Amino acid sequence: MVNRENFTLPGASIVDVPKYDQFIETLNQQVFLEPVNATINEQRAIEPGQKGYRLDREAFENQFYSYLYSKVPATVEVPLLDVYPKVDSELLADIRVQQIGQYATFLNPNNTSL
Repeated sequence: MVNRENFTLPGASIVDVPKYDQFIETLNQQVFLEPVNATINEQRAIEPGQKGYRLDREAFENQFYSYLYSKVPATVEVPLLDVYPKVDSELLADIRVQQIGQYATFLNPNNTSL
């Protein structure tokens, strides 16, 4: 629950920016969900990744200021942006098919040093 008085300077309709910034940071920490990268399990099957979420600050700021200056009670849904994993199942499938590198070593039979 957010009260207008908590985010405005006393006696004015001006936003208290440090309080607003702290509120946004706290809100972002509450709604943030880290994406999960795709992996290859023990059975060598690809486990798909999962997207995460973070606060859409610009959209929330627009909604917040509309609420702040409207003078009527309102319910605001927190807008979220998708955060995609760095490694997805398509990338792992592509790496499985493509050879990344090669290494070979040879034994020299004339080398008698231990």
